[in-house]
Amino acid sequence: MSSVGIEGFHSFLNSEGRELSNIKFLPGTSRDITKDKMTEEADASLRRVFAAGCKHEPPCVVGNE
Repeated sequence: MSSVGIEGFHSFLNSEGRELSNIKFLPGTSRDITKDKMTEEADASLRRVFAAGCKHEPPCVVGNE
């Protein structure tokens, strides 16, 4: 993904009234992943989340009450 692709991803993150405050993408165990591939995967994943209807449901611990 070129710098134009990365700029498009950044624009997507901040579109439709969204404001990016903090997001991190980690390569996991893949040490040979490229910046372009990581950006493509992050973009695809977030588009699926937004298409499904993003919900604000922070994780919580169950059973330790």
